[in-house]
Amino acid sequence: MASSIGNEKSVNPVLRISQLDALELNKALEQLVWSQFTSCFHGFKPGVLAQFEPEVKAFLWLILWRFTVYSKNATVGQAILNIQYKNNLSQTEKYQPLSKHQKLWYLIFTVGGRWLEERCYDLFSNRQLHSFRKIKRFINFGAGLLKLCELL
Repeated sequence: MASSIGNEKSVNPVLRISQLDALELNKALEQLVWSQFTSCFHGFKPGVLAQFEPEVKAFLWLILWRFTVYSKNATVGQAILNIQYKNNLSQTEKYQPLSKHQKLWYLIFTVGGRWLEERCYDLFSNRQLHSFRKIKRFINFGAGLLKLCELL
């Protein structure tokens, strides 16, 4: 991550506390969006939304990704704190935004990972085969590894 000051696009390292603050702001925004969306279904029969909840959340996070990271190289929390993602593969010292491929990988790992984590219990709960249990354990391990990587 990089912080840009003024009109210059110089790269400054970002403090870890600022990154954690940005994560908290992002979580708060996601909770706000989800609560506003679920309030639209307040008058419906209970359980209508529960059956498709992981897919609906993934779609909402896809929309958030499209209008934040894809278009502005920063999440909402990062934009508030004047932090942007930086392309570390670039050879220049100046700030370079993420490439489209990097943005797509970000989407796959964040939105796709969350969806898979929430949906894997439903996908593999009815299967009693040994191979399905191995796949489920592998997915749980991968989700834990992604959370660890986010923390680091």
